[in-house]
Amino acid sequence: MIVASNLTYQSLSDGFIGKIPVRNIWLLMLYASDLYRAYGIHYFDVEENPDDIPELVAEVLCRSLERRLKQSLTPSYHNTEQILSRVRGRIDHLKTIRRQLLLQGKVACQFEELTQDTPRNRYIKKACRLLARVTKKQTARRLLSLNKSMERLGVSNDPFPEYKALSPLARHERHDAMMLSAARLAHNLALPTEITGYRALPIAAREEHWARQLFEKSMAGFFYVHLTPQGWSVSRGQVIHWPVSVSSEGADIYLPRMQTDIVLEKKELNQRIIIDTKFTSVLTKNHHGQDRFKREYLFQLYSYLKSQESSKDLLSMTSKGLFLHPAVDGHIDEYFTVQNHPIRFLTVDLAADAISIKHTLVSVLDCP
Repeated sequence: MIVASNLTYQSLSDGFIGKIPVRNIWLLMLYASDLYRAYGIHYFDVEENPDDIPELVAEVLCRSLERRLKQSLTPSYHNTEQILSRVRGRIDHLKTIRRQLLLQGKVACQFEELTQDTPRNRYIKKACRLLARVTKKQTARRLLSLNKSMERLGVSNDPFPEYKALSPLARHERHDAMMLSAARLAHNLALPTEITGYRALPIAAREEHWARQLFEKSMAGFFYVHLTPQGWSVSRGQVIHWPVSVSSEGADIYLPRMQTDIVLEKKELNQRIIIDTKFTSVLTKNHHGQDRFKREYLFQLYSYLKSQESSKDLLSMTSKGLFLHPAVDGHIDEYFTVQNHPIRFLTVDLAADAISIKHTLVSVLDCP
């Protein structure tokens, strides 16, 4: 088997981040990816065996990269400085004079050169190497062969600024979109293996922030792929304005921003579900050591539900609120209704098998 840092493919998929199996982190990364939205459940129906996720991503990357190599990798211009015997581009007068290059019959030049050794191509090349660490032997060989092919074309392993590699594609570069999406997911899939190894590690603050963002984005991605074919709209980051009637001139500066995580809506069913996701427990302890729902979370969602009410928007009067939180040591599914708004607390057990996770997420539509 191909090994990475002395870890086999099987040991990587059996690792943990905190108490969460790496294979479930891979599942969340898939749900959060552009690749999942593009290919959907017809290609990535992986809940039966999430260990296959790196293999499926590798297949997409290999196919798209092989296609591009048959044509040509997308090149770009980059600034080059060279000392030449004839002028090319602009003359660097200062360097030419300082080094007395004219006495040697040479001149310092600055010019743009077309090259395939671009940050984006380096990023894709590195993705091949990263995926080779977490895929099976035959797939890893295919990936490393593509890595060699890119090397022969002059694509180096030099460091690159990631923001340049992931910069928006120009119109003539759109044929790189699927390859780049697969490469981005490949980089993400390699991340848990770098964090964990064999051990179950506590999630440090840095990883906790990353995991919180991943959880929210993965939930939105799952709902988009599974619910939009059924006529649901799925949106992220909707801003709800405070229903202020009278205020002082500068009061709006100090009002906290109300922004939803996810909103599901289907007008034909007269349904709107406002979802709040947090990578924390939904429970806290009171003074007597008893479990209670967190007061601040409840007030936050209640504010969302009441502030979006409008007589011109029928869905707003009966919209539902859902707290969707991860858990690894128990399951909560409770609901109650406050002033015509059903509110539900639902946990997703990230230590469970992938099929159970899928069933839990599909059940969000069952909110009373």
